[in-house]
Amino acid sequence: VAQLLAGSLSRHSIPALVRQLLLPEDKAKKILTQAHQAASVELEFARLVLRDDTVRLIVERSRAFRERLFTHVKQRTGVQAGDTLVLVDLGYTGTVQNRLRRAFKEALDVDLFGLYLISKHTLVDGTDRQGLIDGRDMDNRLITALTAHIGLLEMMCSNADPTTENYTDQGEPIHAANAPADHQEAVIGRIQSACLRFVNDMQATPERHRPRISDRLELARQTAADIARLVYFPSQAEIGCMSAFEFDFNLGTDLLLATANLEAGMAEYRREGFALMNR
Repeated sequence: VAQLLAGSLSRHSIPALVRQLLLPEDKAKKILTQAHQAASVELEFARLVLRDDTVRLIVERSRAFRERLFTHVKQRTGVQAGDTLVLVDLGYTGTVQNRLRRAFKEALDVDLFGLYLISKHTLVDGTDRQGLIDGRDMDNRLITALTAHIGLLEMMCSNADPTTENYTDQGEPIHAANAPADHQEAVIGRIQSACLRFVNDMQATPERHRPRISDRLELARQTAADIARLVYFPSQAEIGCMSAFEFDFNLGTDLLLATANLEAGMAEYRREGFALMNR
């Protein structure tokens, strides 16, 4: 709890932290009211959260949430003691895997292994995770550059399903209120349909006419080049398509971040030059 507060606490993050700490509505309302009456909202919020009675409540509700998560995973995967559960994701730091590894091992005797598109901090022997692009044969500076502004790729790989906020005691997911379909979802849907048509066309192409990729490393290099081009050198059509995208922070918030603001970007670039890319 202290670590979460140390890394995330600010006046703007407090509403999200209340939800992440799983505080009951009445308790959360009481803490928020008292915190906003203090000279320093953040310090008072931290003091109230770190009280023994509050921490006990957080741990109790967290333990119950964990049991519901275990029930969900066992129900959907059939995983048993001694098994390895594989997490498949875009990447990149393996946050979910890192958070759950110890809990799954201690409670279920299940090991977690990550398979990612891009993996940062991969062990040299690849014993806990691997990425198509990872530190086995890619420089960490390259991996950092690829993931620094990769929100666009993440959005293009997502679907319109609602966010899972909790689970029932029977392991069924409890979803957030479903937002109506918007322009962004329609555009992403067309992008994904085009990608799937490309895959199907490639599969239907006789093998002798397909491009030959000799090994994983060659595929990784080609993929890294494509991602870098999209992230740092988008075409005019791509900029026009993606300028209307908004990145969803999630994590118990409704915060949205516009992915591109061309007018502001050009003004900053004229003022600062290429050094603008450093931040």
